[in-house]
Amino acid sequence: MSMTPERIEEIKALFEASELIDWHTLRKVTKELLAALEEAEQQLRRTQITSSVHEGNSDSYFAECERLRGKLAEAQQTIARQREALGWYELGKPELAWAALGNKEGKKQP
Repeated sequence: MSMTPERIEEIKALFEASELIDWHTLRKVTKELLAALEEAEQQLRRTQITSSVHEGNSDSYFAECERLRGKLAEAQQTIARQREALGWYELGKPELAWAALGNKEGKKQP
């Protein structure tokens, strides 16, 4: 049971306006307030669960982003080495091309 702002105002007015409230009215209002409280508690639990799920997902999301950043950096370095090697190869210096690819002796690897 969702308590509307209008109903909340009615209940406040009821308690502020009279010193004595009959038992039936008091019981009815108490039931409404307890139902609204229970609903609010359930909503809070759902929100907390949802929040913790998102928190867990965000941790794995950020870890995955970091992993992919590392892979991207490796790929960029590989591309840079290969461009350098192509440049040397185009200049007719294959030994420098092989060296750019990581072969320190500048020889073609088998």
